[in-house]
Amino acid sequence: MMNTRTIIVSLGITLAFMAYLFAGMRKIYGQGGVKTFFKMVIAYAVIQVMVVVTLNTVLVLSIVRAAKAK
Repeated sequence: MMNTRTIIVSLGITLAFMAYLFAGMRKIYGQGGVKTFFKMVIAYAVIQVMVVVTLNTVLVLSIVRAAKAK
């Protein structure tokens, strides 16, 4: 179970990453704030999906490999 401190730290890290992503995309692509914001949200969502898929794939492959080793 997550306590208040963990939630605050997690939220802070997420917001810092999103701000960094927004600033970088804005500087590199030179587009307006609204367009950059929506692109940043999409990029962040894709990153999170990739992380979840990767972790689940590694978990499943680890379980399969351990089962074959017995």
